[in-house]
Amino acid sequence: MEFELAPAISFYQIGQRQNQEDARYPDTDNPWPECTTFVVCDGVGGLDKGEVASATVASAIGKAMEPFDGKETFGADDFARVLGIAYRDLARRNSGESAGMATTLTFLHFHRGGVFTAHIGDSRIYQFRPRQGIVFRSYDHSLVNALVRTGNLTPEEAVDHPQGNIITRCMGGADNENPAAATTVNITDVLPGDVFLLCSDGVLHCATDSELADLFDSELSDAERMKRLAAASESSVDNNTAIAVRVLDISRRSENLPEPPAPDDDFEAEHESDPSATRIITVAEDIAEEVKPEEPSTGKGFFSRLFGR
Repeated sequence: MEFELAPAISFYQIGQRQNQEDARYPDTDNPWPECTTFVVCDGVGGLDKGEVASATVASAIGKAMEPFDGKETFGADDFARVLGIAYRDLARRNSGESAGMATTLTFLHFHRGGVFTAHIGDSRIYQFRPRQGIVFRSYDHSLVNALVRTGNLTPEEAVDHPQGNIITRCMGGADNENPAAATTVNITDVLPGDVFLLCSDGVLHCATDSELADLFDSELSDAERMKRLAAASESSVDNNTAIAVRVLDISRRSENLPEPPAPDDDFEAEHESDPSATRIITVAEDIAEEVKPEEPSTGKGFFSRLFGR
């Protein structure tokens, strides 16, 4: 599977906060055309030096991904090593004035075997499809989302819930001995025209899933879509950052990769009669894989590692 991607577009805004605690990779509104890896991090509110945590993780992952140019497959083992490097760098900075700092993570990488996604916390990943809406959305590691998923809270009650800012998973914090795992999904259901969006929760304070689906299903250019989303998010109560990248074309050269799904005639008919119809499909839990960070190699030989010397 070889992807031809449109130039990615990003924005990075402070919102109504006093300081910017979001970070992104690449750290530019217009990433280079050959870029295949994208990261958005959000420093955890209420903890000191969130901006250091988010910048440290985004930079570490970006650097660790430099050898992966999208031409080879990328899997959970590869990501575990990259995540381990990010945790190592975060631990090095997590002392003194920065002790206890933490961040969320969203990660996206286009490779020969599909689109590898990973997240920790409540920053989010979307996959939009023309005329179908949202075909993939990461689920937040948050208290409110956990209550919804266990049936203790309805989706309607979750909107503007007073505990909506409490997350159940992050990178860093006080417990450095037990680093949080990332929820990962390798997406192979990808079609030309699909748009992937990574965003911090500051964007989600200003746009619902349906509004995002409508925006990315519009006839607007990629630049105009992101311009409108940035304008809507500019007054957010939180920092707000987003990266969007559209798939132009796909070459499927491996017999081991699944064919793209057949068109959904029922939904097409519904869309014709009701242009506002939006399908939202979140990932099934049995598709996701929890990936823990791998500790970076010490450079010791096999027997030294085996006998702890």
